[in-house]
Amino acid sequence: MPEIYSYGLRNPGRFSFDRLTGALAIGDVGQSKWEEVNRESYGRAPGRNYGWRVMEGRHCYNATTCSKSGKTLPITEYSHASGRCSITGGYVY
Repeated sequence: MPEIYSYGLRNPGRFSFDRLTGALAIGDVGQSKWEEVNRESYGRAPGRNYGWRVMEGRHCYNATTCSKSGKTLPITEYSHASGRCSITGGYVY
């Protein structure tokens, strides 16, 4: 549908625009092990797939088959290994 610009985000808690580049930084809360930050570049064509429900961060998530093909992986991620924490986006600086 034309009103859907991109898809595959699980729970984008907060986002902000980079004032220098116009890119959108998206903090996306993970399901069980990984939190991630995604970047939507200014002026890029719509239709990016950020991977949720097959991927959690850069890792397969509870999928019978896992293919990273066609998915836009996060620019960074962190695990819950040091404690269960969810990501909250903020200003890009």
